Amino acid sequence: MQIKKGVYNNLKRGIITLSKREDGAFLCSILLEDSKKTYQLDSKNCRLALRVLWDELYGELLSEKELLEMVSYLEIECFKSKRVTKLCHRVCRKGKSKLIYQLNLDENESLLIENGECSIIDTPDFCFDSGSNFKNQVIPDLEVDSDELLPYMDKHFNVRNTDDLILLTILVVSSMLGMGFNHPVILIQGEKGSGKSECLRKLEMIIDPKNSGICTYTNSKEAIVLRLTNSYFTCFDNVSYISGAISDLFCSAVTGSCDSARKLYTDSEERILNLHAIIALTSINVVARSSDLVDRSCLILLSRFKASEIKTEAEIMSSFRKDLPKLLGGIFNTIAKVLEDRKKVTVKKKIRLADFHEMAIRIGRALGIKEREVTRILFQNRFELSLNILEASSVATCLIELMKDKSNYENTPTNCLNDLKAIAKRKGIDLSTLPKDASRLTRALTPIIDELSSVYGIEFSVCRGTERRYVIKNRNFEGDDEK
Repeated sequence: MQIKKGVYNNLKRGIITLSKREDGAFLCSILLEDSKKTYQLDSKNCRLALRVLWDELYGELLSEKELLEMVSYLEIECFKSKRVTKLCHRVCRKGKSKLIYQLNLDENESLLIENGECSIIDTPDFCFDSGSNFKNQVIPDLEVDSDELLPYMDKHFNVRNTDDLILLTILVVSSMLGMGFNHPVILIQGEKGSGKSECLRKLEMIIDPKNSGICTYTNSKEAIVLRLTNSYFTCFDNVSYISGAISDLFCSAVTGSCDSARKLYTDSEERILNLHAIIALTSINVVARSSDLVDRSCLILLSRFKASEIKTEAEIMSSFRKDLPKLLGGIFNTIAKVLEDRKKVTVKKKIRLADFHEMAIRIGRALGIKEREVTRILFQNRFELSLNILEASSVATCLIELMKDKSNYENTPTNCLNDLKAIAKRKGIDLSTLPKDASRLTRALTPIIDELSSVYGIEFSVCRGTERRYVIKNRNFEGDDEK
């Protein structure tokens, strides 16, 4: 079979279709065994798929020269094409009321939610960038209604209380609504024996299952950028500390940003990586310490299992896998209601992620939870995050003690540090946990200013004149003014 004739014949029949990604990469979708898969045209897998296609259609094995000739013709057509495609990971939104969730590659199936209904369809061309870590999702049981979702979540997640159960359910549903709005970082916290890793593993199996499973945390920015770029839902297990640089990176990934690096085998060509992902992590202690990350996070606290409740991991996951189709069915039917919700959100005061707040309210409506109740849960969660940060800070603990009987305090940074050290010594706090000098005290206070104000009403500012002075006010103080 003549290569050129075969290429254009298959393009005309739709067996091969072409497009360009936003970054200019050429894409090729190939129909094999009644299933279409999309590849980057210059990839090894694409070339292998073209060889298999040619063998299926014409019974001929392409030589390397013939394969290069075929790819060249396809590159020419891609270059001439005006079609530009934005590929999604796992979830693709089409307007306000249509959503496609990629279920599996083997059968090329996706779940379509449109007009309040859920159905299984063939995955459309140039819709998803599956990646090598993609794992097939189980087929959801669409007979399960949204009002059954909370009981199933309660059965499989040992959260602290009803508020955390509602919030976790809202977070799971919102995480499967695509990247049309900014999603908070999901902070899963609990003491040893509370099943944090199992909780994270279950969330990944629901939202975006992967061949690799959940990953351990690393302080390498390059490694984290790679993970955030190549997945829809990125999990980090057993996090003990987040550096300032990684904290800023997480904040950027929540709201959407780009990262660049030199393209391999080039001198000056850039490789642009789009960062916009949903992040979840587990920890024993507080790891989100910056105000920016706290404002973009939701905290889920787990309860420690009682001795009588402890089961093997195999037992836990077996029970969960059995109910996973029902969980997914409840989630997708909840999403179907959310996408059809046209009622205006009336709440005026919102958390920093305002779009998520509005979506949380719509999800709450679909679950039968009132708007004011969802808002209360979100603000209470933000308050608890702030409280956790302050409780983990020696500087905050001593400053709160300093201001508990004062409405105003003004002093030099050095004298203020000496006052804080005196309080620390009196309360048995290790002095080595306090800043060593006044300049470091300012740097320690700056990240917790918002938390001190929102939780304790303590406002901090620096007055610059002949000498630098701290001006601290306590809005919540009731009594005689004492400096």
